[in-house]
Amino acid sequence: MNRTSCIALLAAASVAQAQHVDLSLLAVGSDLNEPLASSVEINGGRRLTWELSASVTDSSLGLAFIAVDLGADGAHPAPLTFEQGVGGADFASFEPPLGFARLNQDDTSAFGGDAGECGLRDIGGGQNTAGLASTDLRFGQTIDPETDVGLSGWATVADGSLVMPDITGDYVIRIDRAGATVLGSTPIEDFATPVRKAETAWAAGEVTITVYCSADLDRNGLLDLADITMFVEQFLAMNPVVSDVNDDELFDLADITAFVGAFVSGCPSVPGHALTQEEQDVLEQLAQQMAQAGSGGLSAASMSSINVSLVDTVEPFGVVNAADIAAYIERFAARSPDADLTANSTVDVQDAQALLNAVENADAAQTP
Repeated sequence: MNRTSCIALLAAASVAQAQHVDLSLLAVGSDLNEPLASSVEINGGRRLTWELSASVTDSSLGLAFIAVDLGADGAHPAPLTFEQGVGGADFASFEPPLGFARLNQDDTSAFGGDAGECGLRDIGGGQNTAGLASTDLRFGQTIDPETDVGLSGWATVADGSLVMPDITGDYVIRIDRAGATVLGSTPIEDFATPVRKAETAWAAGEVTITVYCSADLDRNGLLDLADITMFVEQFLAMNPVVSDVNDDELFDLADITAFVGAFVSGCPSVPGHALTQEEQDVLEQLAQQMAQAGSGGLSAASMSSINVSLVDTVEPFGVVNAADIAAYIERFAARSPDADLTANSTVDVQDAQALLNAVENADAAQTP
């Protein structure tokens, strides 16, 4: 072999070794209209959505195999519970039964990772590059590898979500490790396609999530009237970012109950109000009763058993609605004198019970 041929072979080997796969892990909070980012703010109890992407560089052919582990910082304020993700559309030929990936116990694809206490392991899979279909019908049933996966920019490997704990503080999820190969040549029918190991890197492989108390909707570190007002306004406007508290895509009694329960219960390390369990129970019942009454509210005149002027404080006057109840709950929690409906110079569960009784009676009188 002459010197020119040796130089050509060395150059070819150098190109083969220079192939890279870049990875990216980004996330978004409750507002799915916001762009994916490496830093996210979210309220506790809400779903964080993450996206893992890959891009092939220094190669004329795309991915043949990829595997990624996602992990979490062990110093979190509370443990994270990961859930299996979903493979991206560009990776259909990597998933069983077309390609090769781990299986769940029911033989469905586990391409989206194996969820455990430490994170998601083995996200990904590989294409069938053997040139013939597998005899195991659960895997490798396509013999035509896709040649451009990851070549035209970022391709979503998998995405998923997890419910953030209602414990305030900073959490981190990140790419722990990864491996990948790329196709080594253009596939030829009935022949195996060689693959080459690629170097993996992830400059954007970590997401920091700042969790606020679930009821601290304005995220100012306090539980106050502003949070209640915000919830009421956004619930009536059917804004899922704020008021679909349980992320079930519905606006119903469950959201109201969840928010009021979170507000009256308070959050660790967040300044709020000290309420007894009995008071919490009555206030939650009160919120549920008002939700059943509907957006039209109840006639203030039908609540003659209490000093209704201490409740009907938000326009339109003459009607007690959710906004009035929200404002009263805040005053009650603050032990404000104008929440003393029983006129005994003490703001306690008797006042909350008196309002609940008045609301129940007014609702019954108003219901046909």
